[in-house]
Amino acid sequence: MKSFSSSYSHHYRAFRPPLHYLILKNCLGKKKFKKTLDIGCGVGNSTIALTNFSKKVIGYDINKEMLKNTLQHKRVSYINEWSNIKYDLLCFFGSLNYVQQNEIHNFLNVLKPSGYIICCDFKIFYNRFIDFLNLKIIKNKYDYEKNLGSYNLANEIKQINSDSMLLNFNCNIKEFVHLILTEKNIKNALIELMGEKELDIKIEKKIGGLINSEKLNLDAMGYYTLQKKI
Repeated sequence: MKSFSSSYSHHYRAFRPPLHYLILKNCLGKKKFKKTLDIGCGVGNSTIALTNFSKKVIGYDINKEMLKNTLQHKRVSYINEWSNIKYDLLCFFGSLNYVQQNEIHNFLNVLKPSGYIICCDFKIFYNRFIDFLNLKIIKNKYDYEKNLGSYNLANEIKQINSDSMLLNFNCNIKEFVHLILTEKNIKNALIELMGEKELDIKIEKKIGGLINSEKLNLDAMGYYTLQKKI
């Protein structure tokens, strides 16, 4: 799995949109689990949201910088080293794009027979801000809808459900700056336009000068796929 720098963990910790629970609720409904593993948990936004569906949630991430900034909850623990504890739900929330083929069986091996796997993510639409700032964005190859069907797992899993949904949220300008600086391709374009020094302050001033409002309204598309171990 890919690791992120400390600057990304700072921005992830400062603000993430409140979309994790909404997507999980649409996918899992009233399902309840005893123990869940949140793979690539980051600072724990998805991990905390999973406590609505599981008695115990373990957040796993190889990035120690992310784990230094985790959100805390009495039914959540975070780990950096792999163990073979068994789970009845695996969650890949925005992390599956960083999981290689040779890693996927390690994760599936800790899933109990007939256990569930949820793969989910959300894509935020920044188009009007990109246009406001006249940014030239290099399109990335990130797949927001990726699920375990992308791996060679014939006869090991079956798909239960898959869907997408339009979501909406509000944030203030400071929160928006934290949010947009987690998007690597947009951040690179901003650095090219404004320089790297005090980039967050420059973006805040620029957006504040363009938008006559304290609150920004953004749309996002949420995606999920629910699969089951055979």
